Amino acid sequence: MKNPDDDRELWPPTFWPENHQPGSECEWNEEIDKYEHELEEMIFIVLDLESDLFKEYNGKSMFWAALTALHHTGYHIGQLKTIGRQLGVW
Repeated sequence: MKNPDDDRELWPPTFWPENHQPGSECEWNEEIDKYEHELEEMIFIVLDLESDLFKEYNGKSMFWAALTALHHTGYHIGQLKTIGRQLGVW
């Protein structure tokens, strides 16, 4: 979302990392920090009055990307909550 005009492969249909399981607690925490940083950047873009959230890039807009990230994050929060309940920590 930072430079949508410069990225021709913006928002491919799906993205699955090759290794979706962290190798260590340190790596897990680094990924959480990276996600929080990227989320803050996305929020800044959405709140910027100069951002054209509805301009399309490869058929998708920044508005679409923000809502997709919101839905995806909500899904994973629900998963974590379910696991926490199963483990008895929530």
